[in-house]
Amino acid sequence: MDPSPAKILQSPNDKRLYKSLTLPNKLQALLISDPDTDKCSASLCVNVGSILNHQNIQGLAHFLEHMLFLGTAKYPDESDYKDYMSKNAGNPNAYTSMTETVYFFECAKEALNGALDRFSQFFVSPLFTESCTEREMQAVHSEHQKNLLSDLWKKTQIIRSSAKSTHPYNTFATGNLETLKVENIREELLTFYEKYYSANLMKLVVYGVEPLENLEKWVIEMFSNVKNKDAELPVMKELPFDVENMGQFWKIVPSKDEDYLEIVWNIDYLCPLYRSNPGRYLSHLFGHEGENSLLSLLIDEGLALELSAWNSDEINAFSQINISIKLTKQGLANPLAILEYTFAYLKMLKEKGPQEYVFKEIKRMKELNFAFKEKENVQNYVVSLSTSLQKFPVEDILICHYLMENFEFERLEKTLASLRLDNMRVYLRSKEVADEANLEEPIYKTKYGFTKFTKEIEDMFNNPKISPKNSTKTLGLPVPNIFLPQTLEVNTKEATKYPYKLLETTQSLTYFKQDDTFKTPKGAINLRILHASQGFPLHCRHLIFSKIWKDLFFNYLRESLYLAGNYFLFLKINCSYFLEMAGIYTYIDCHTFGMDIKISGYSDSLQRWMKEIIENLMKFDPTKEERKFSSIHNQLKSRYENFDKDQPYQMTSYHTTLAMRKPGGFENEERVQVINKMSFQEFVNLAQEWLKNIRFECLAMGNLESAIIKELMPFIEEKFKNKGSLVLSKENNTQIRVIKLRKKSMYFYDYKIKEPKQNNSDVCIIFMAKVHPKAKIMNMLLENYLNSPYFAEIRTKQQVGYIVWSMYDEDRGVNYLSLTVQSNRYPSHYSAIKIMEFLDSMKDKILNIDNDEFQTYKNSIMNIIKEKDLNLKKEVDRHWFEMATHQYIFDRKEKEADILTGLTKEEFLAFVKNVIWEEPRILEIHSVCESHKEEDKKIKEERKVKNENLKEIETLKIFQSTMPLHPDYFSYFGGI
Repeated sequence: MDPSPAKILQSPNDKRLYKSLTLPNKLQALLISDPDTDKCSASLCVNVGSILNHQNIQGLAHFLEHMLFLGTAKYPDESDYKDYMSKNAGNPNAYTSMTETVYFFECAKEALNGALDRFSQFFVSPLFTESCTEREMQAVHSEHQKNLLSDLWKKTQIIRSSAKSTHPYNTFATGNLETLKVENIREELLTFYEKYYSANLMKLVVYGVEPLENLEKWVIEMFSNVKNKDAELPVMKELPFDVENMGQFWKIVPSKDEDYLEIVWNIDYLCPLYRSNPGRYLSHLFGHEGENSLLSLLIDEGLALELSAWNSDEINAFSQINISIKLTKQGLANPLAILEYTFAYLKMLKEKGPQEYVFKEIKRMKELNFAFKEKENVQNYVVSLSTSLQKFPVEDILICHYLMENFEFERLEKTLASLRLDNMRVYLRSKEVADEANLEEPIYKTKYGFTKFTKEIEDMFNNPKISPKNSTKTLGLPVPNIFLPQTLEVNTKEATKYPYKLLETTQSLTYFKQDDTFKTPKGAINLRILHASQGFPLHCRHLIFSKIWKDLFFNYLRESLYLAGNYFLFLKINCSYFLEMAGIYTYIDCHTFGMDIKISGYSDSLQRWMKEIIENLMKFDPTKEERKFSSIHNQLKSRYENFDKDQPYQMTSYHTTLAMRKPGGFENEERVQVINKMSFQEFVNLAQEWLKNIRFECLAMGNLESAIIKELMPFIEEKFKNKGSLVLSKENNTQIRVIKLRKKSMYFYDYKIKEPKQNNSDVCIIFMAKVHPKAKIMNMLLENYLNSPYFAEIRTKQQVGYIVWSMYDEDRGVNYLSLTVQSNRYPSHYSAIKIMEFLDSMKDKILNIDNDEFQTYKNSIMNIIKEKDLNLKKEVDRHWFEMATHQYIFDRKEKEADILTGLTKEEFLAFVKNVIWEEPRILEIHSVCESHKEEDKKIKEERKVKNENLKEIETLKIFQSTMPLHPDYFSYFGGI
């Protein structure tokens, strides 16, 4: 082992203990001791991915990832690992990328030793049993079938297939039955494993509550037996792309009716330059949305809706600068104009040269974010660290993504100069290019075409000439950021354990909690504006109006929002970079009951920023937004029209809400009809009544002062009063209620998927329970008990579907257990039969659970209930739920822990018998694809006959249900 472990640089706010070591077998490990953690975790990254697939066995690396979960010599039962995790609040998973395969888990802190022991055996003695090999091949195929309509997978495969045919980058990463069903596949798996799964290619991170000495002892005992074969990875003697397959304009026909223009430069590998980070500097400038930015001009010209820019490192060999622009219809008609604006912006950056003030702003925020770094999900943390260990020295492993050390003018200038035409590609993705797409990618059947850059594009690049037709905006460098935090003092003099009522007026209710835990200069203010007037929010046109209004308001605020730190308007690819601005997260959403404004980040600017948002809201005049209305209207229309191209389980989730709530939303067909009819004049008419009768609810938490919040709320009330808004009383706000299913009844809601290329169907079966705190805890216990055997039986053994999960949930206080299966192999009603058969097969086992096993599952749920908030955002979200649902049970964790402690096995078994077998209240939501429709209909009728012991079997029609509203619900009004 290492005689002198490296000194690991860590944040002053990080109190955890770290130690690195390299075992005699050359496996490198990072140990993290956190006495305050509720969850432990581990991640092992093997520096082997899809790029090492055999040319004649595509998907082999991914298939191997699946197989390692299914039994080892020490633990031969293929369900043992997942069973152990279920009993210990665990969550295991893995993924395969082009260069890495990463295995990871999290579980209760007491269970780390047993989890590590099982986990380590993946890399010591996996079985690769013959029966599992055949079955799991089907799982890989089902996973591929799930992705057939995904535009991300389709585009990625086209790019990979366009690499040099002899280069390993040209691969089909996930694989399917066609590529994996080869002779001696098990022997090929073993050969691949023996060749590449070598300790010298592995990086392990272990996170536990134990002292470092204990963690080190465990790692030495469990991972020293991983064989070191001194495996060597193939040397990439050439790159997958060069002048022969770059300098091209590609046109791709997507599944969804969305239009994107994407510009990608392949440049020298920048990862070794992580300390100065030139790629981040460039993507920061291209992705800027403030004054003088490329996006501001494109939006003002009516050409674009969104722009994302990011840098990435590819296969440890080259880097990319990426720009993705979501187009308006006008932009789609003029893609070359957008290219010319982009080239003009690039030319400006080259002429003005690298700017030290821009670099220093990014550097300042990175330093602050590292200095005041809060904890994150432990599983995400160890995964990130294990993959980073493959690229960065261990002493920099915690700080590597926060570094912008030196402003290197020459290096930045060289990187800028490397953005040329001959190493660039342009991708135009739209259904409108179908006539020019004369080729078909064989795996995902994507239509596409490409040409070399024309002389016109070459001239544009070398001498761009822009002449905006509508906009007076200019392209230039960003203005200095006025929102950068200045005061970083931490205030704890008013610290409390729970939020308390700070202020109540006839129009507002404000709760406040100064931080008593995290002690960072950060805070959060959540403001909900509840609204009801002139029929709002009971009609679909009100929902459509509010969504369009929100996007228009966001565009009105965009330049200021961006400087403050907002990247959350469209949940864009580079959303994590919002902290590089002023570190203020801004979320604004309009729902049928009004709007939410949530801001969080460095606290010295929060009050000022909230006031600025409100001031702008008062100034905003939607009647002047006709030109932008058209673009945003079309974007929302496109989103609804693309509904049937989502995953079936997403459609099922949407319809579950519609079926269970009154009012709960609107069927997609109605949304499409309404938005097609909505004119700008109707939008203007609705705007006259928007936010007229209102009330406010506010939660302020973190490094804030109560006096500031007391002053903020009267300011907000006065601003709306001056604008003509009236007070909305609690009693007059619209309520949402959950329907009450009758005992011994089964209700179906079937949604026929209209996308003809979709070959997956989905079912979600819901068992409704009582409205009672004990019912929630017992449902959590039941789901935890069923989780592992359900997955093992339905997914692993029977291969009914690829997406298989169970879930506990509640809606307006009504508790329910749901079981989901999405399958390309079987109709949804067949999957439902298998779910019911599974439950019946578990009856004796559940009802005869012994005391020790019952206590094990109680302990697992106790770990979940008592889990501490990792950061301020987690705590704010938890307390905001209490505010938004008007329950105000801020000590819910303690109350639920007490209920669980006193819960007896007899109470639990009586509950399960009643909910599942004796008096079930069942709701089934089905999303049925065209190819399953006829068979599904037949099976459904057979099920009705077989379930005649139930009092009612009814096909439920949304908004036509005779179901009564649930009488025993929490008295929320408005809300989430």
